[in-house]
Amino acid sequence: MNPSSAEIAARFGLSPEQLERRVAAVAGRVPYRTAYVFRIAPHPPSDAISTPRPRIVVAFPSADDALTWAQRTGQSTGARLKAITPTALLLRLLADSSLSAIRFLLPQADVTPAGPAIEIARDELLRLLDHAPESAPPAPPPPATLPSTPLSAVGYDALQFGIDFRARAHFRAELAAVLEQIVDTYQPPPGSLDQGPRSIYAVTAVEAWLRSHGFPHARQRRWITVAGDPAWGGASELYEIDAGTTNRLLVQLLIAEDRHGRQYIRDVLVTT
Repeated sequence: MNPSSAEIAARFGLSPEQLERRVAAVAGRVPYRTAYVFRIAPHPPSDAISTPRPRIVVAFPSADDALTWAQRTGQSTGARLKAITPTALLLRLLADSSLSAIRFLLPQADVTPAGPAIEIARDELLRLLDHAPESAPPAPPPPATLPSTPLSAVGYDALQFGIDFRARAHFRAELAAVLEQIVDTYQPPPGSLDQGPRSIYAVTAVEAWLRSHGFPHARQRRWITVAGDPAWGGASELYEIDAGTTNRLLVQLLIAEDRHGRQYIRDVLVTT
């Protein structure tokens, strides 16, 4: 079970806010505010006694670069694109000991995982936290640039299914980025049993946002236990919302537990 950001901060004698500011200072090396990564369900190991190797996450500078590479290599099927800030990605690197580094690809004419990149290793980040002075809070990121298609049920259903998968992938990535921000900024009401970051009570805020922003028929589809299923990357529960579109669109909130048993929303996925 991976530690939470609060637990990592405590190891260094920092508050979660101080930890985020120090990680943001390291993320300042990356020349873009939003990175795009693929989440691909792992395949079961062919050898039961094999030891999993540390993973390197590849981050693309734009959704176009990521989708072009996926289409060219035949990996578009089953690959889910996620928009995330470099700071949030580095915090995930700290929290997940199965990750060894984040490789931030640099913008260029032909972006590939083997191309020029800024690679930040987990060990390096831990050392930097030991010695880095606390920087001033980073400037807030600019508002996400929305796709030409409105983020609504009508906009999604208007896309040409079976013709242009990139337009639909753009839509899902941008919607996921908006919903991630809702989860990140959610403040539980006074007296709530959980006052921590990324509270599971934010599931109601996500549903409410969808219903009031163009998805009037959004509803809970299921809330199930997924612990032990490797397809969900160590999450304990899945809260799934049907967006209420004619062409299926699902919002998946992956719920994990920290070492103290506190549940929190670890990931926001938008898929079909």
